Amino acid sequence: MTTSYNMAPPPTLIVILLSHLQVLYDVIGLTFVVVMSLFLGGVYTQHIDMWRGTRWIMQLLYGHEARLMSLTCIRPEVFRKLLDWL
Repeated sequence: MTTSYNMAPPPTLIVILLSHLQVLYDVIGLTFVVVMSLFLGGVYTQHIDMWRGTRWIMQLLYGHEARLMSLTCIRPEVFRKLLDWL
């Protein structure tokens, strides 16, 4: 009488479903990583000039008063006091 211990039992339906579910989780995880790396690495700012705000303020200060009033709704003397306070 010989017994063979090398034979594995056939996989059950639960084992097959769990292995397919693991593959699905791996695919979803990989997709998430790829999308996040593209999103974070592919977004660049349009304005890279560090003096942009300073130039804009100077244009408001020394430009036409009507432009300052239309953009900020503040009179020029109040705007200058605000800049001094800041």
